[in-house]
Amino acid sequence: MERMFFHRSADNFCETLLIGNGRLGAAVYGGVCEDVYDLNDDTLWSGYPRDCIYDGTDSVKEKRKYIFTEKEGYIPNCAELTKEFAEDCKGTKQEIFERVKEYLIQDKVEKAQPLLEQLYGTYCQSYQPAGCLKIKGEYGEFSEYERALTLGTAIQTTGFKTATGAYRREAFASYPDDVIVIRYEGDGKLPSTEIALESKLRASVSFENGTLIMDGEAPGDTIPSYLFTGEPDYRDDPAERGMRYAVALRVKS
Repeated sequence: MERMFFHRSADNFCETLLIGNGRLGAAVYGGVCEDVYDLNDDTLWSGYPRDCIYDGTDSVKEKRKYIFTEKEGYIPNCAELTKEFAEDCKGTKQEIFERVKEYLIQDKVEKAQPLLEQLYGTYCQSYQPAGCLKIKGEYGEFSEYERALTLGTAIQTTGFKTATGAYRREAFASYPDDVIVIRYEGDGKLPSTEIALESKLRASVSFENGTLIMDGEAPGDTIPSYLFTGEPDYRDDPAERGMRYAVALRVKS
């Protein structure tokens, strides 16, 4: 059966082995003493329900956060708008579009570009990472390391040997049960283990009835990284808050 395999753990996301069931997914790094899984859910995106289509109302008040300038490229649109630009923004969508065409005919791209951007609507939202699972345990020196992905079964395995015996891990995403399963086994006794759920999003972790739960929230809005690299935009207005989600983990022995 065809398989991909490596003799060292992944140093970055591009070197991970991926598992998934069409909705849930994980990128497996395969570390020995720190086993890391980047978790994903295909429905987790930034943004909130809204009409993103320009409706021809006062676009000066609803102006985009960034505009294009010939000298500096995209810059924050926080300065006072010129009177001419404010006047150009008035009217229906079709009227603004006609002004854009007229500026282009006159080769006035510097005027047409920011005006055209008033018709774009909001930025497309972004796919968000659900979280990161970290399983830590001290194994000491090891040899014969291998991590692999069997393509026919979509099962990821990590194996290695220590002074106390051979150890093996399996990970897969079940479609019928809609869960990600990770199995640890070994010849010797498994070391004391620490398990943690972390997230790059706004999140809190609790432990209830034998289950580790991470409750998270996606940003209410995202701006393309080529324009802005600041902190995620979380909203206080309940109508503009991003998706809330949860990751649950349970250990069975």
